[in-house]
Amino acid sequence: MRESVQNINDQRIGKTVTAEFLLQTCTGPELKRLLSIIGWDEGLQKHLESISSGRNHISPRARRALKSVEKGSVRVLTIRDYGARGLGGPEDGDEGNFVQLCRHELVTDESTKKVRGGSFGLGKSVLWAFSDASTVLFSSMPTPETGSKVKPEEARFFGRSYLVSHKLGGKSSGKWHHGDGHLGKLQNEGAGVEWIVSVRGQSAIDHVENTSLQRDWKIAGTSIMVPFFDDPGLEVEQSDKEVIEGIRHAIQLWFWPSLAEGFLTANVGVRSRGGEKFETVTLPQWAGLYVRALENGQGIDKVLGDGGSAQGKIPVDVKKRVEEPKLARASATALLAVTRLTEDESDDSNIPKEIRNSVALIRGARMAVEYLRRTLPGLLPDFVGVLKAGEALGSTPSDVALDALLRDSEPPAHDRWDPGFEKVRNNYERGAKADLQTFLEAIGQRSRDLLGMKSIDAGQKPRELAEMLSGGKSGGPKNRQETYEVTSKDVDRSNPARVRTKLKVQRNKGTVRWRSGIRVGVLDEQGTLRALEIDPASVKPFGSNGIALVIPADDPRTLEVTCEAGVSSFEVECDGIIGGSTTARYAMADVHVKCGVVK
Repeated sequence: MRESVQNINDQRIGKTVTAEFLLQTCTGPELKRLLSIIGWDEGLQKHLESISSGRNHISPRARRALKSVEKGSVRVLTIRDYGARGLGGPEDGDEGNFVQLCRHELVTDESTKKVRGGSFGLGKSVLWAFSDASTVLFSSMPTPETGSKVKPEEARFFGRSYLVSHKLGGKSSGKWHHGDGHLGKLQNEGAGVEWIVSVRGQSAIDHVENTSLQRDWKIAGTSIMVPFFDDPGLEVEQSDKEVIEGIRHAIQLWFWPSLAEGFLTANVGVRSRGGEKFETVTLPQWAGLYVRALENGQGIDKVLGDGGSAQGKIPVDVKKRVEEPKLARASATALLAVTRLTEDESDDSNIPKEIRNSVALIRGARMAVEYLRRTLPGLLPDFVGVLKAGEALGSTPSDVALDALLRDSEPPAHDRWDPGFEKVRNNYERGAKADLQTFLEAIGQRSRDLLGMKSIDAGQKPRELAEMLSGGKSGGPKNRQETYEVTSKDVDRSNPARVRTKLKVQRNKGTVRWRSGIRVGVLDEQGTLRALEIDPASVKPFGSNGIALVIPADDPRTLEVTCEAGVSSFEVECDGIIGGSTTARYAMADVHVKCGVVK
């Protein structure tokens, strides 16, 4: 949802854009029509059969795709947008939305960076990661190069399969296939050169008729079909209702700023033989907490009691951008607003755990890039914060410069502002990394000041930590003898095969032997940590006197750190192994810690 909706927002051509997410289970005639449009009997089935019997990372998925056809039931997710630029441009070359999404090997067109929310085009591979057949199809009505009305002759159909190398045919007579497969129109260029190009005009419209790629061809935009839709991060297949609710929750969680400002309309629904039925994704009630922070906190520099709000500015030094588009050095400002939860709000289960005690980071793309906790101090009261930076705050040259820096700091998943990301080093004068790190740390310091927590006592520890220490029971003891906090945490995903973390845990109060359980993992769209197996060779303690580290044989996903009574803190590094999961490489990463006394 993050990748899809951000791309739709980026391609908006007017004041508003509409995104539709349509789930369908194809059986009977609908399945027959689907298999026809994806070229099942024209090569795709045979290629998947070859891949399914080989030793490669997508063979299990290929087997699932083949099995679903045998069972006569295939799930499809279709994503449509209306009021967006569409897949315009030539069949090949360096520029144009079509070649960027459908032809290029994960390359972004530099000339359109100024209208794109992301700094990379890598995230598009997520579409293929959710298809067991590694196949995605497109229908599009591009915006016209001249005039304001779309032209039927510009309608477009195309498909692409990301396939591994495999041999088709017998052991001796078979042929090796390398690279991808394309679905469209076979075109002969002469001299024995053939390739697949888009189906265009009325032929494209007719080709997708009676499928979910059929659309209102009078409005510019694109439809994306993901056949054999499957979430590779889940062990148990979800029901249609669970999938739809997951999509709805993800859109609300990450794109409430777009919904609140009114330029994004999102609909989710199901397609059946009775037609398509949609429901609009509404602005969640909990988004009102951010409105309260931004509106009620004006002119107030310290929260006054539960339900109170405050806000303040954070200066940011932006170094000169030396790569195109070149930008001058600037002194920018970001706005931080916080609101303290009331007792009832602290107990409200409808407020997602992702937003509690965090700061939503927002720039010009109007997406919550991250719910920041990594630079926040421990033991803050229950609160919600929002930081508006760059073009989310204004359009001055300094706002534009800061937005570019933050965009450049986002890794392919666009899920954090990372000072160490390579584009910060490559695109800016020396010192940009340190300036961005200072900015992120200032968010934590300013949050503490706005919440009036310059001196924090152990009795003000967060609710989730208090419940954890009492065994998850909200009715635990009021005067606890042990308190803990994670005073620093760094999560590094620069290596696509593993998540590396370094953290420091502090015991603030207590005298007895204590233990911490550390889990490193990736987060799904619901924010649930999916723990990864810890690499024993990666475990490195700092200040190891009085500390014992163990990875239990029956739980290889947990690193247990036992500290003797005289040890008040420890620092440790460890890696979680991602392995070959394509989806996990683009998922958010985090580390969870649970502490308690050794009984």
